[in-house]
Amino acid sequence: MRILLVTNRFPPDIAGGAEILAGGLVEALRRQGHTVVVLTSRSARCRGRQPGVARALRTAIDSNASRPRLARGAVSQSISFYRQMHSPASARALRHAVARVQPDVVYVWNVSGIGLVSLLHALRKVPMPVVFHLHSYWWQYINSPRTPFSRVRATWLKRLLIGPVPPLRFASAIVCSQALKREYRSSGCPEERIEVIPNAIDAHFLEPAAERAALGATLMYAGRLCAEKGVMTALHAVAAVRDGSHPEVRFLIYGKGDTRYEQALRQYVHERGLESAVSFEGLVRQEELVGAYDRADVVLVPSLWEEPFGLVAVEAMARGTAVVASDVGGLHDLIRDGRDGVLVAPGNASALGKAIRALLDEPAWRRQIGQQARARALRRHRFDVFATRVERHLERARRIEPHESRWVA
Repeated sequence: MRILLVTNRFPPDIAGGAEILAGGLVEALRRQGHTVVVLTSRSARCRGRQPGVARALRTAIDSNASRPRLARGAVSQSISFYRQMHSPASARALRHAVARVQPDVVYVWNVSGIGLVSLLHALRKVPMPVVFHLHSYWWQYINSPRTPFSRVRATWLKRLLIGPVPPLRFASAIVCSQALKREYRSSGCPEERIEVIPNAIDAHFLEPAAERAALGATLMYAGRLCAEKGVMTALHAVAAVRDGSHPEVRFLIYGKGDTRYEQALRQYVHERGLESAVSFEGLVRQEELVGAYDRADVVLVPSLWEEPFGLVAVEAMARGTAVVASDVGGLHDLIRDGRDGVLVAPGNASALGKAIRALLDEPAWRRQIGQQARARALRRHRFDVFATRVERHLERARRIEPHESRWVA
């Protein structure tokens, strides 16, 4: 097959797991004999030419991020938001790439921040099958932009800046969880055109885990520090656990994000006298993260929003570490409560603390959950399994007539 993969970022321009996954998938498809051309955005991190990679898309600062580096006024935020949605230059780049590559299938990986609405209009005119890989709720968002976590908060202004959204024209779609499939189905996409293919994780996380050292009761969080991730809920739960039966417990927090939110977390730690128990570790390399999972007794994933997938939960499961996660979105699909993890109500510090205490009080159960979690991750999230399923999906899509899905509120 000749495949044109369209994405906002591509290695070495990496913002998170989606870019790492895209890079590995492209390598795997090429090893399987397919010609894959990547159409992506320019980046200061990417110097020199990459074979099979065209950096022609225009990108805008993500105004849905938790916090800008520098304070900006409402006008500049609105301009940035508009440029995320509208980019004639990106639409032209897509048309030129399609004409030059003549792909058998156009595989749309991630189009956030590169003129999403402009690209949707351009994709409607592509003469070959289009497959969307849906990692998030962007289709719902551009049609009904009500998220409380955007910096451009006025819904009427978002609607004005987004403008008319065309129907989604595609042959088929891949989603990473049943939660996403349910959401897209309820929004007007036919169920039979949507396939659930759980994300793969880096091979580092699937290597045999080292023997666990006895470091005392150690809890861990990894991810962005922002309101929707529920880190404050985790801190409240940790404080309660320390005040009760486990005064020795430690909580390691890996990641960065919203500066104000992180300040609020640190302030809470100070007010509760938790400085000796809570450590902000910042950003670390993947190899270090593997070691952190191995040293933790329990990994917390206390998300408040409907996580599309739950990468951190899968990584921890692959290391054989017990996970306590919010019962939301893709996390509900990943974890079988009480068997290979524990699910709790989102935002409920009391329930989270109770689950933590139960796992710390029963080491044998904790080890059993970790073992079952690792076995599940090895079955479901290996890269060879992921790449083969994507390859088969793209092959089938070549024989499918396109469909138009209109937004259903």
